[in-house]
Amino acid sequence: MGVKLEIVDTTSSNRIPNLQTNKVDVVFCNFTRTMERAKEIGFTDPYVVATEGLLVRSGQGITSLESMQGRTIAVVKGSTNADVLRERGIDVKIAEFDSSQSAVLAVKQGQADAMVEDSNYLQYQAKLNPGLEVVTSNLVPLEYNAFGVKQGDQVWLNYLNQFLFELNTSGKNRELYRKWFGADPRFPLRPSF
Repeated sequence: MGVKLEIVDTTSSNRIPNLQTNKVDVVFCNFTRTMERAKEIGFTDPYVVATEGLLVRSGQGITSLESMQGRTIAVVKGSTNADVLRERGIDVKIAEFDSSQSAVLAVKQGQADAMVEDSNYLQYQAKLNPGLEVVTSNLVPLEYNAFGVKQGDQVWLNYLNQFLFELNTSGKNRELYRKWFGADPRFPLRPSF
């Protein structure tokens, strides 16, 4: 693009405001496309598909969301994860953290029994942190993660969608997924590339 990349650290709760106030041009992260969010920002085509899972300390006997009854689950403020837990109606304590890193640390240090997040992110964290493992639970239907852009910026959205199309059709997206997560994508994009 001929521009210098400037990375702006963000949290789940300030992703949308950062786009709306032009603090950032695009948000790349575990950003699930939802109808509610689409009222405020634009989304590209998906680049990865995930479900949600639980990041737990190995050997804790946690095998599903149902086995979390009465336990504490870490979530990130501004994510869809706390809503999912409330909708499931399981008696858990929800501990909200400002960042994914803080939530992971809470699990590692025993301040939370589990963290709920996109399964792709959790697999990466388990790879980085011996002693942590992922319990895949069908907490939600598949979630389609995309880049977020300021609403109404159609030229930028078209450019990013073309970038993603080329990333997918060239096989580069699958290659990057393997590099970072150590496996092929678990769920295919639709349409498949």
